[in-house]
Amino acid sequence: MEAFSSSTSKPARPLAGLRLVITGLDLQQSEHRGIATYSKAMLSALANAGAELWLLTEFQPKLRGRSLRTSPKAVRREVFAARVLEALNTGSSIAPIPLAAGALARRSSWARKALRAWQLLLDLPGYLLLKSRYNLSKAWRVDLLLCADNPYLRVERLSYLQDLTGLLCTKNIFTNAYRSAAGQRNKPLSVRLGDYDLDYHLPVASCRGGAQALPADHS
Repeated sequence: MEAFSSSTSKPARPLAGLRLVITGLDLQQSEHRGIATYSKAMLSALANAGAELWLLTEFQPKLRGRSLRTSPKAVRREVFAARVLEALNTGSSIAPIPLAAGALARRSSWARKALRAWQLLLDLPGYLLLKSRYNLSKAWRVDLLLCADNPYLRVERLSYLQDLTGLLCTKNIFTNAYRSAAGQRNKPLSVRLGDYDLDYHLPVASCRGGAQALPADHS
């Protein structure tokens, strides 16, 4: 009986030793809706299964100012981590509402065409300079184990951070995936995993088909 209880008391950890990259598009939105709740539950399940989780976000704030540039590396790391966590706490939207969907466009077909053309001009630089390849080994990292005293870790909205090892910050990766999926001639984004074992996609309808992961190179 004692042998049975000791064997069943140990939780199964089938994913122990795996380093997984989790796409965090829904968790960086300004509103955490139903799919975000599912995403948090999935993070908890993967962590309980023993996986080492890194959340991929496109929040990558710049550290401007002479004082920051000349500060010790540890200080710059803390400031960067605080700004990324603040961005996750505040949230944003991956794609603004098109100008052609406004009230004026709905009342006038001429205004709708003009606004659509203006929107294309605004988006043109992003499409022309579309980055199609990402290497996560070069992404900025936030090691959450070094942020134990950060107050953002105690915010209810960011409760999922307790299941993560860290954050991978790559500017505009979701926005470019959205653009790649929207364009007819653009190929899917390729994401090289580097030191990570698997790119795990939480359910994201807006970027479906816009990115593909390349396997980790263990050679």
